[in-house]
Amino acid sequence: MMLEQACIGIAMLQEEGLATSSLMAVDLVIRDILEVFGFFQTPERLIATLRT
Repeated sequence: MMLEQACIGIAMLQEEGLATSSLMAVDLVIRDILEVFGFFQTPERLIATLRT
């Protein structure tokens, strides 16, 4: 529910995977937490990546 209510729902995909319910609720899936900074430094990259 929290991911659905967030302005930008972000999930981190790890080796063990990601719950389907979380995957369906997020706007952005990343592999490394440091990737988030790249998206905020370059807003065009963030816009191009958003699922919704």
